[in-house]
Amino acid sequence: MNVLVQNCFHWIGFHLVNTLLEGGYQVAGADIISSEKKAHLSMFFGRNDLFSLVSNGDVRAHDVAIVIGDDVEYQTPDGVPIIQLFRRKPKTSGPAVFVKLPLLFGEWMPMTEEGVYEDEEWISFHSDRFIHGAVYIGDFMQEFLQWLEKKGSTDLKIYENKEIELVNSSYIHNNRTIKEKKANVIRHYQQFHMFY
Repeated sequence: MNVLVQNCFHWIGFHLVNTLLEGGYQVAGADIISSEKKAHLSMFFGRNDLFSLVSNGDVRAHDVAIVIGDDVEYQTPDGVPIIQLFRRKPKTSGPAVFVKLPLLFGEWMPMTEEGVYEDEEWISFHSDRFIHGAVYIGDFMQEFLQWLEKKGSTDLKIYENKEIELVNSSYIHNNRTIKEKKANVIRHYQQFHMFY
């Protein structure tokens, strides 16, 4: 499968591209390297034979286009299915499958040692919102990839806690607690904070 990822150097886009590449997908990433962080992230998969960086107007054949973010302007080849991953409200109401993101956390996201930033809102690691609603990015990407492989025809909701609506939803069962994953992300931040 050939996948176009718009906003591929966003921290979520980075994890999506890595997950797709590890799954053997051909990935075309569209983004502008406009910061030192994006340049750093681009080096992780820039030399992978399955990855190519394309301009936003590229019209090569893709099986699906995945757009990261609420306010992303995007162009995709005619007839290519679009999946938009968003947090608040997608900018477009055009033909697409919309995936509303939970509170995600993981390596390379905007954060401090005490919490994370979601759309410029700071959320403490000790807050109820984080403890009961956060989903580790790696868990989300594995669930998203399984959904994508089933052709992603319905809206997707992913939760980490068990108090969920079961229609069109997926519950992520953890083998490790959120506390361990949070500790790993904090260690990563401490080691590489100069690139965050």
